[in-house]
Amino acid sequence: MWKSCRGKIIKSINPATEEVVFNVSSATRRDVILAIQAAKKGLDYWKEVEVKERIHIVKKFSRILWKARDELATLVTIEMGKPIRESRGEIYVCKKEIEVLCRQFRKVYKRGTYLDNKKIKVVIFNEAKGISGIITPWNFPLIIPISKIVQSLLVGNTVVFKPSEVVPVTSIKLTEVIEDTGLPSGVVNTIIGDRSVGKILIRSPIDVISFTVV
Repeated sequence: MWKSCRGKIIKSINPATEEVVFNVSSATRRDVILAIQAAKKGLDYWKEVEVKERIHIVKKFSRILWKARDELATLVTIEMGKPIRESRGEIYVCKKEIEVLCRQFRKVYKRGTYLDNKKIKVVIFNEAKGISGIITPWNFPLIIPISKIVQSLLVGNTVVFKPSEVVPVTSIKLTEVIEDTGLPSGVVNTIIGDRSVGKILIRSPIDVISFTVV
């Protein structure tokens, strides 16, 4: 979920032409608080969703992402500056990354009683940690956030996503693609802003912080 905010204007500049290509309003402190509140509400639902359904939704996201690859690649090139061929390549890597994450998650996710005798009983439970605060850089504006967001969703966490302010429209489009999967409101929440917004997020009552690298 992303909503237009009333903070200061962030100018997205095409590094090839040095022209302002987009203007986006930054999140305010209140917007960050509202995003966290939405994530808390979304968590009540998402953490109870069966693993098979989570994987199904993540795979659906991969298909929708691939359909939107041309628009996303163009936005990456305009905002971040990498050649269009590399931007398209990043989306291909995203597609493969999602496949790997879903496959690996099936292997590591275990639940149930694995040992039960007169002396020892071993029961494994898997529970969501809570809200993931995800802060990502400008240089790989799709693969890094997608990897982090998908891992959070698979384990049952909800997300507050703060991308680099250098690539705001790319990140908003990514959020729209995620929403097209039919995820309920509050499961993934995007806030646009500079380091001051990131500071507000990491000092807020969330459960996980994932910063920069995959």
